[in-house]
Amino acid sequence: FSHVVGYLGEISKEELTSRDDLFLADLVGKEGIEKVYDRDLQGTSGYNLVEVDAAQSQRRFLSRRDSVSGRSLILTLNKDLQEISSNALENAEKQSGSCCGVVIVTDVRSGAILSLVSHPSFDANIFSSKGRNNEFNKLAANKDLPFFNRAISGNFPPGSVFKPVIAAGALSEKIITKSTMLLAPGQLNIGSFTYGDWKPEGHGLINIESALAQSADTFFYQIGGGYEGLKGLGPEGIAKYARLFGFGGPSFIDLPEENPGLVPDPSWKLKTSGENWYLGNTYHYSIGQGDLLTTPLQILQMTSSIANGGVIFKPYLLSKIVDDDGQVFYEGKGRAIREKFVGSDALKIVKDGMGKAAQPGGTAY
Repeated sequence: FSHVVGYLGEISKEELTSRDDLFLADLVGKEGIEKVYDRDLQGTSGYNLVEVDAAQSQRRFLSRRDSVSGRSLILTLNKDLQEISSNALENAEKQSGSCCGVVIVTDVRSGAILSLVSHPSFDANIFSSKGRNNEFNKLAANKDLPFFNRAISGNFPPGSVFKPVIAAGALSEKIITKSTMLLAPGQLNIGSFTYGDWKPEGHGLINIESALAQSADTFFYQIGGGYEGLKGLGPEGIAKYARLFGFGGPSFIDLPEENPGLVPDPSWKLKTSGENWYLGNTYHYSIGQGDLLTTPLQILQMTSSIANGGVIFKPYLLSKIVDDDGQVFYEGKGRAIREKFVGSDALKIVKDGMGKAAQPGGTAY
């Protein structure tokens, strides 16, 4: 739970100047839920203001403020599911020889986060226990960055899990239909450049559902970048649909330090590198490679919107804020950020293709 819950630390000089309800040496939330909802959790400190003489003897009482207890937070996380996710991730890392990974589970009908695990993790108690500096120093020096929440801050080229975005865009723009058949060979040759498929012998003549099921690179090169008379989405079209699906910007989850990722386009490339955009850039873009960077949470949002029929929800972790008597001061609920941004027919085709990936002949079978 450490990446989600966060931890406490002594208030900094900067925090002290921005908070009139806290005092020197107070503890405040430094990361995670503790940081985002610190004002709800803190309550109000009490004090007695007295006048004293030079000998520190009390002369008279001036004023008093009673302390007020902070409120409690109830999160959307399911404890058992969080444990299952963590154990499954740990086992997968051992089997694959990987250091790191993420599991996020959401309710696609609301955006409520049911489980969020980032590995490697850390014991948050080191921040509130004396004599554990050695543990902290060891974690801080770890090259695998255990304090780093990969789920919301990690930036990665998504690879083939980005192909549903290309499919939805090409269907929406009428570049292809469900019945369009394209030859997906083992490679496309453009002048002296070769763009290969993961399957050297190719996939034959296939439609979009089969292309999704088989993750056919050369099919997506064509609908993304165009080929032999077929007009593709082009880099601006890919960027348009990437942003519609939630890439390139924050999801507004109630955790700090979320990374917005990067959705590139020709103007971005020219501005940042001084270079023009080439067809090869679009082909790589079409299969989730190149300069495109996403977070695992953004991938989850995209996949969820396909599952729920086209709604991008704001992901959230706070279910309720309650006081000591159980009175509810706030109740979290799903909030749609974007709806009906892709046609329902297009999403149905994409969903069917993704389903076939887990059937005989599909990449996930």
